[in-house]
Amino acid sequence: MSAVDTIISQHQDAHIILGGDFNVDFSRNWTNTNILDGYCEQAGLYPVFRHSNSTIDYTHHFNMKHFSQIDHFVVSEQLYQASVCKQFVIHDVDNTSDHDPLCLHLALRVEQMKLCSRVVRPKPSWDKVNDTHNVEYKKVLSSKLNSIKLLHSALWCSNVCCTSTEHIHSLNEYANDIAAACLISADTAISVYGCRGARGCIPG
Repeated sequence: MSAVDTIISQHQDAHIILGGDFNVDFSRNWTNTNILDGYCEQAGLYPVFRHSNSTIDYTHHFNMKHFSQIDHFVVSEQLYQASVCKQFVIHDVDNTSDHDPLCLHLALRVEQMKLCSRVVRPKPSWDKVNDTHNVEYKKVLSSKLNSIKLLHSALWCSNVCCTSTEHIHSLNEYANDIAAACLISADTAISVYGCRGARGCIPG
């Protein structure tokens, strides 16, 4: 999902369409459902499963005994509100997969699409890193990691089948804090590069 976040942040006017096996059934109260719902709300994305033009019974089956809707299209708000014509699934007897193909029809007026300039964000120049940079990076990272609050109850949980919402949320937050500490440390200790220049040329 971090790749999707990057695209959204760099292209504010982009139409987002995600499709695939999310391993989430929105009709069931699963922990994964709440996680994906939370992400979609934060990113401004909408599962087409909930659209009035969606007619899905199931997309996945286990030996034709257990059925679920775990394959989805997720789109940005503008597409969801104005462009979804229909979403349906094809149940074909010749299909040897336990997933059936999901189809999405969108109505888009291409002549009205506009693009804004790409947003280029500075990134660490890893190819120019030397021993001095490494030492500084370790120093900053150590400081950042020491400031992260340890979530003892979640980290010490020994239940391999744990379904505690609090534990899952805590572990996700803990992982995000570690990733953020690494990124901030790199930005602080390592030289960064920005745009390729006024002409934006790419060698080759």
